Amino acid sequence: MRQLQLGKEIGTDFRILLAQAQLDSGLVHPILDKTDTDISYIEPGMIVHLHDRLDALDGSIVIEDQWCPKLQRIHDESIMEKICKLPGVKPREIQHANQCRKYLRVITIAELSTLCGRYIEPTRFDGRWRAKSRLRWPRQPPPTGPMWDIFRRLVKRAFCSRNVNRSKTQKVPLDKPLGSWYNVDRHIDYNAYRTQNIIYKRSPMEGPSIYERYETVGEANYFTRQGDRYKLPFKSHPISVTEGREGHFHPDNEYDIVEYPNDSQYETNEDEEIDTPPIDILRDSEELIACSDGSYDPIEQKAAFNWRIVTPTEQGLTTSSAPVNTNPKYLNSYRAEFAGLRGAIRYMLKHELHNKKITLYCDGQSCVNALNSNHDFTAASLERAESDIIQSTQKMMKEFKDLTIEWVRGHQDDNNERNINDRPLPVRLNIQCDLAAKECLKNCMKPKKRAPPLEGAKATL
Repeated sequence: MRQLQLGKEIGTDFRILLAQAQLDSGLVHPILDKTDTDISYIEPGMIVHLHDRLDALDGSIVIEDQWCPKLQRIHDESIMEKICKLPGVKPREIQHANQCRKYLRVITIAELSTLCGRYIEPTRFDGRWRAKSRLRWPRQPPPTGPMWDIFRRLVKRAFCSRNVNRSKTQKVPLDKPLGSWYNVDRHIDYNAYRTQNIIYKRSPMEGPSIYERYETVGEANYFTRQGDRYKLPFKSHPISVTEGREGHFHPDNEYDIVEYPNDSQYETNEDEEIDTPPIDILRDSEELIACSDGSYDPIEQKAAFNWRIVTPTEQGLTTSSAPVNTNPKYLNSYRAEFAGLRGAIRYMLKHELHNKKITLYCDGQSCVNALNSNHDFTAASLERAESDIIQSTQKMMKEFKDLTIEWVRGHQDDNNERNINDRPLPVRLNIQCDLAAKECLKNCMKPKKRAPPLEGAKATL
């Protein structure tokens, strides 16, 4: 974990090894994050052992920016995930099916089926067809005839169960036809793509990819050549085309693309309710004063924080409270303080307040010292408490032009009859943050989903 968070040579080597195991598994979710799918059909080693241990512990490792394939269309599914869930399949049969899949260079059923999303061609069950993938697939000899028979039988059981008795020379209809294409990266090079009004046909010339560009002419139902392009545009998807007279092309498929769905299994505070006046009040000020505080209940095993941002003249007060979402075993007052600091910094960065002179106050002296430390992280320093949230917060702090984090003595309202309005602004903000964090702690519920990984921490257990 520390080497992954450090992000140097050992961590890079681990990422490469993990990416290869991800490709070998044929799964479309990170194999160390979601560990409930058996991957014993791939080559045994450290990644498989780590996956199985995490599964036994009901744990996961979330690695930032780690490669993972995506589903291509609505109703698309991972071939191997569906096959692994079939009852009565022997482990050896799953291994043979995976060998055939890797030989074909496909991951999901959308990549194996026709572009219309309704059939699987017979050539895709015997090795006569292979996808033109840009990924680095393992070198392997062609599968044997019995292995192809197993692959065909299992794919039909998983995706074409209503038509399992079709002959080897017939195309097989899918049980659930595929829908719209997702707007995602694709590792397979198709012969033609389209946007709303333009077709891009891959040039047969060897060398760098060149796409012949075809546009519609008026109301005509055909496309004519209008030059070349070296890169596919945003929001294009694969299609098949029919060539007409005089070099015209007719698309066989309508333009149909949607955004990739958000299927996060994490609970996040990104959409928390924030009490804020018009943001222009803060943007018009040359200087900002901010404060944060956290509160922790060791009995209930929950924590919460509050932060506040104002101008030096106390205009434009913006404040937010939220529970701290993390593993209760690792929850403490230290993390609650950091969560408040990170929340204030993230808000100011998101709303483009980072170019101003900002002073952020906190009553946790150790938190202030940790964030003000300019030393580079090492594998040893990453062993210290809350290193993930420290690393994530310091990454955001680098975007600020003039950010100072200072300590303010906390709980100055305890056993003191002095009017709160007579105190300096940082003290008043700290008292208000403390009261708001305690109120949020009293009313908050324990999170029902896992804590989200911290951006900038590189790896989260």
